Amino acid sequence: MGAILSKTDEELRVLARDRVEGRIFTDQDCPKELITSCFMVAALGGLTEIVRYTKEHPNSPDRLGLVYEYMTEAGERGVNGYPMFMSLRVLNAADREKINVYIDEYISLQRQFNPDGRPPL
Repeated sequence: MGAILSKTDEELRVLARDRVEGRIFTDQDCPKELITSCFMVAALGGLTEIVRYTKEHPNSPDRLGLVYEYMTEAGERGVNGYPMFMSLRVLNAADREKINVYIDEYISLQRQFNPDGRPPL
């Protein structure tokens, strides 16, 4: 237990789009010391096995790469201006690399279709 299964390319492309469009909050969006405040599951030990696996296998592609959740899952209250979630999702390190490429592709496509910088309708 602890290894994170890969998502399909289709799932990763949807995540990339949702990340660019601000639908997803990640552990990269808050200070490191607030991660467990934003993702309460982590504070309650929900990532213990994944973190242990990541420490034991620092170069494995199925180690922890990203903690995230959809903004629609945010609670009514937050902490220091950041949202708070009672759930979380994870990506492995290999998928995180892929999603970064898909994010760049999505931003490039947006610029091609919207070269003057006007927001879409």
